[in-house]
Amino acid sequence: MTFDVACEDYLMKLYREENFPVTIIRPSHTYDARSVPLGVHGDKANSVVFNCSKLKSLVPDFVATKRADQGIRETIEYVLAHPECQVEDPDFDKWCDEIIERMK
Repeated sequence: MTFDVACEDYLMKLYREENFPVTIIRPSHTYDARSVPLGVHGDKANSVVFNCSKLKSLVPDFVATKRADQGIRETIEYVLAHPECQVEDPDFDKWCDEIIERMK
């Protein structure tokens, strides 16, 4: 387990058990033309309104130029059009399976 994952797991544990406020900002490569975000958890799971004020405080020039559904659609279209993005990754698949099991 990487430090990033261990840290996120710990923070989310504190959130669930003690209502500790958590904001996790991941690198932009987790959501780009080749990568689909796997899901949204917590208070944003059932909402279509996102507050970007914390992000804007860290990256003042940030401007959202498209809705999440548009970005996800473009990402899926990109991956389907580029076979090199469809290569299986057993290590990543294993990691995803472990996260899914923990979230049950």
